[in-house]
Amino acid sequence: MAAVAAAALLVGACGGGSHTPAAVSPGNLSFVVRVSDNVFTPKALTVPSGTSVTWVWSGKNKHSVVGTFGSQDVHSPTHQGSGELSVTLHTPGTWEYECGVHGKAMSASITVN
Repeated sequence: MAAVAAAALLVGACGGGSHTPAAVSPGNLSFVVRVSDNVFTPKALTVPSGTSVTWVWSGKNKHSVVGTFGSQDVHSPTHQGSGELSVTLHTPGTWEYECGVHGKAMSASITVN
């Protein structure tokens, strides 16, 4: 796990990867996905099983997060300007999700290893 955390910090520090670590501590790895006007950033994210992903809202438009990560359904409230949703992902696979307001026009994916 320490190697995964170190790699996540390295990628995030370089600014060029699709990983944005929010906090890293032994046994606790979390990433932030920004929900801004009509885009999820990063659009693709790869995380190890057991990682917490937090979506953080900003901007002027209303957005939500809707997706199924294995058997785990995620349906956030619709937020405008600010809001936050954290989910711990366990099921390996590549999972697509979208904005409940904008549909496929605002979509992204998370791969859980």
